[in-house]
Amino acid sequence: MPSRYYLQDFPDKEIIQQIIVLKDKLEEIEAIEKYFERNFLFELGTITRQKKRKIQQKLKNTLDMYKVYCQTQF
Repeated sequence: MPSRYYLQDFPDKEIIQQIIVLKDKLEEIEAIEKYFERNFLFELGTITRQKKRKIQQKLKNTLDMYKVYCQTQF
């Protein structure tokens, strides 16, 4: 299974919107994580990393599920 996915691979606009939202959340959480690291807020950094992992896993699962969906459609 390829490691890269492109939005044009997914025909459904709802799927694309869900992926965009998850990517935006991931970018936001990464910025917060960097802020906490710069300011030595280690406990908050740990919590942020846990949230980041959950969002990354959800994004990966969504991409994998819809990649399989697209492969079965064609």
